[in-house]
Amino acid sequence: QLIDLAIHVVGIAIQHARARESLLASRRQYEVLIGSIDGIVWEADATTFQFTFVSPQAERILGYPVGEWLGQPDFWRDHIHPDDTGWAVAYCVAATREKRDHSFEYRAVAADGRVVWLRDIVSVVAEHGVVTKLRGVMMDITKSKRAEEARRQAEEKYRSIVENAVEGVFQSTPAGRFLTANPAMARICGYDSPEELLAAATDVASQFYLEPAQRTELMRELEEHDVVRGFELQIRRRDGSTAWLSETIWVARDASGAITHYTGMAEDVTEKRRAAGVRALIETRLRQAQKLEAVGQLAGGVAHDFI
Repeated sequence: QLIDLAIHVVGIAIQHARARESLLASRRQYEVLIGSIDGIVWEADATTFQFTFVSPQAERILGYPVGEWLGQPDFWRDHIHPDDTGWAVAYCVAATREKRDHSFEYRAVAADGRVVWLRDIVSVVAEHGVVTKLRGVMMDITKSKRAEEARRQAEEKYRSIVENAVEGVFQSTPAGRFLTANPAMARICGYDSPEELLAAATDVASQFYLEPAQRTELMRELEEHDVVRGFELQIRRRDGSTAWLSETIWVARDASGAITHYTGMAEDVTEKRRAAGVRALIETRLRQAQKLEAVGQLAGGVAHDFI
């Protein structure tokens, strides 16, 4: 009996040892997994929002030692950017009260004063219907936010340039519809706004080209060269008057090589052509006058010889 009891006790000890080793192995795997996540894995009390666990990435991303995260009851609130504190805390409190998993983006202030954008993905943990914990991952999205802001500023700058350009700027389809147009393009075509132009223009060739064959020629040039510069054509404006345009157009193609749309700039050269015509007429008349003067001089010389 003693031997059996000893064997039983040893068996239990072995089971405990195996369980402990398995637990340690699982813990090591868990730590490796947590360490491989490029973000701050955390757990907090659902009532106080005090952290009960944060992964080592916390110090790398924001610069505060893990001990401060765990030791300060209001660490999360105190380190949110002042402009985001109110709404971020209110949002998280409301979602927790509703037992709703949630994610949101806000700014935090790092130990060195840097502003860091975080995307916080939060899971609400409830036991017996009562919310007890919050678990989540904070991802550093500062680079993507900066890239997004840079892209937004570039788009605003481009939009401002296009909106205020003297030349008409447009995009159109091979089928002959305008996709976009700036105010200058609308004015050139005789419309009060780009919206009016886009709504009215359903067939560019028949509605605007004084000679539709010119558009056929333009399309052929674009198909062959992907860009046409200084192509002059005459259009019919909304009120029936005509205007000469000089267009520079680029082709946009999809992955298969098919044309998706054209992007172009149009300059109204009506006055330039009119001025050039007047200048040519003046030059022609001047040459005629010079010829008449030469003839007159010749005739005068001949008459002098006969006197």
